[in-house]
Amino acid sequence: MPATVLEKKRPLELHIPLKTADRSLSILMRISKFFRVALIANAFLVFAALGVVAATTSLIRPGAAWRDTHGNRIQAHGGGILHFDHTWYWFGEDRTPGLDPHKRYVSCYSSRDLIHWTFCGRPLQLSDPEHLGVGWKLERPKVFYSPMTRHFVMYMHLDDARYTFARVAIAVSDRITGPYHYLRSFRPLGFESRDIGQFIDDDGSAYLIFESRPSGGF
Repeated sequence: MPATVLEKKRPLELHIPLKTADRSLSILMRISKFFRVALIANAFLVFAALGVVAATTSLIRPGAAWRDTHGNRIQAHGGGILHFDHTWYWFGEDRTPGLDPHKRYVSCYSSRDLIHWTFCGRPLQLSDPEHLGVGWKLERPKVFYSPMTRHFVMYMHLDDARYTFARVAIAVSDRITGPYHYLRSFRPLGFESRDIGQFIDDDGSAYLIFESRPSGGF
């Protein structure tokens, strides 16, 4: 294959009279100065605009009350977050004052940016499902999506007032925002279960992580 030959070209030569060159240089300097000033001004405006946006945008402020898009405090204690269909969904215990003390509530919020959260209601409003008595617990709700059944599955820590029941409760729904219907409770692998967590791997494999105090670990 023949080699490609590149011919070296001489730079373009400009022949400008001296006075014309001086005048042109002066104009170019003024234009350059104008653009430098304009660039600085535009940069100032950009930073000022960013400052306004930062001041008016609801940011995550540790220790401060986190409010939803309606201005109400977010009630999603012990929660878990699921990403589904380009949206994040946050589920948690709803401890809003004034709710029926005999029931336990799970709230749901949705967001596209993990900062601004919209209240989607209470997809689970449950009366004592296992006759656990006064002070029964429903904590740490976690929601998974099952592609096989096309259902959303909610796992929760279910317990009595003394934390001796120590089981995982299951509720299901065909919509991510509920309502969810209680199915049953169980002990994973036969062990007691209290605090629970969730993990979804990149390949879609879902894991429920649970605390088992008698066995000394998770």
